[in-house]
Order: sequence, then structure tokens, then C-alpha cells
Amino acid sequence: MLAPKNLYYTENHLWLRKIGLYDFCVGITDFAQKEIGEIHLVEFNLQKKA
Repeated sequence: MLAPKNLYYTENHLWLRKIGLYDFCVGITDFAQKEIGEIHLVEFNLQKKA
């Protein structure tokens, strides 16, 4: 499998691509797309650094 060098991958099949100083584009891997099927809702829990 070829993995682009500009993407960061998580253990739960998400990837992140940095597009600014504090901005990222978020996606899911091909494997996750095939396993999950249709996605209806995405929620993010933002945590502030202490």
C-alpha cells in the first residue's frame, strides 16, 4: 500500500492533511469507507490545552 507522505494517519482509519498553520483537512481511509458505508453525521470534541 502506498501512503502519501503529506498525510498523518490515526489508528482508527482517519487521515489529516495540514492546509494551514492551524488548519487540517480530515478524511477516512479507503478501508474505512468500504467498512462503514454511508456516513450521516460527523462530530468533533475539541479539547483545550491546559
